[in-house]
Amino acid sequence: MKIDRTGEGKELYKNNKKLFEGKYLNGKIWNGKGYNIDGNLEYIINNGAGKVKEYNYEGDLEFEGDYLNGEKNGKGNEYNNGKLIFEGEYLFGKRRNGKEYNNDK
Repeated sequence: MKIDRTGEGKELYKNNKKLFEGKYLNGKIWNGKGYNIDGNLEYIINNGAGKVKEYNYEGDLEFEGDYLNGEKNGKGNEYNNGKLIFEGEYLFGKRRNGKEYNNDK
C-alpha cells in the first residue's frame, strides 16, 4: 500500500543536512526549498512549480529542470552517477522528446 505524503515535512541527506523542507501534496513537493549536500539553497518551489534540482540521498544530482504541478514538466536533464543520460522535455513527469545517452563505456 502506497502512502502519499501530504503536509509539512523534510528530507535529509545521508550526512543529516536538509535536502528538502516544505510542504508536500499527494506525494509531490509543493511549496518549499531544496538544498545541495553542502547545505546551500538550490531552488524554491511554489505551488508545485519552479526550476528544480533533484539530488539523491548521497548528494548526486539526478535531475535539473522545470516542475509544474509537483512533477517534471518542461525542459530538463537527467543524470546517473554524474553523467547526463537524458536531455529533453517532460510531460506529466514522463520523458516526452529528447536525447538519451549511453554512458556505459
